[in-house]
Amino acid sequence: MYDLLPLVLTPERADIVSSLMRKVATTPTVFPDDRDCSDRCIENDKLLGEMCEACCTRMSHVAYILGRSTTIAWEVWREDELVGIIYFTDVTEQEAVGHYIFFDRDLVTKTLVIKEAISEIFKISRRITLLIPKPFSTLAHHAHKKLGFGGRYTWTLRNLRKREKQIKIEGVKRKAARWRNRDVDVLILGLIRA
Repeated sequence: MYDLLPLVLTPERADIVSSLMRKVATTPTVFPDDRDCSDRCIENDKLLGEMCEACCTRMSHVAYILGRSTTIAWEVWREDELVGIIYFTDVTEQEAVGHYIFFDRDLVTKTLVIKEAISEIFKISRRITLLIPKPFSTLAHHAHKKLGFGGRYTWTLRNLRKREKQIKIEGVKRKAARWRNRDVDVLILGLIRA
């Protein structure tokens, strides 16, 4: 259903890489929404030098993260459509920090392709850490229930309908992220290679 292809940063792929970077830079889960641009520079395909400071900073940040020697990334494709990216930062033999962004916001159908990327990174690293801001409890629940991430502590998630779900986590970083103009906790979940 989905293809996982290594992210290759070459001049021949400039259009694809540019499109990917623009989609990542405009994803609300990556940057706090208090930095939004009223001109929508990125969505309007402005060149880097023509962008406002906030958009230029976003694009530079994405390029920096994806271009680092300690980042390993895969593009996620469905037929001819780029639907997301799965990437690991700070990759060492000991650990990697996992990230995934799906532009169609359909997480459930991507479980198998995420597992494929996890299998690939486990060829290099012994463990994966996910850092998930508390407002994104759906991601934490999915990571625990469908991907096997967790820890020794029990954490109760509450969704919009006030229904409670319990997951296992390794810990919490208090007020470690910014979302909708407020500081939020970040949940730490881990997965160790079998």
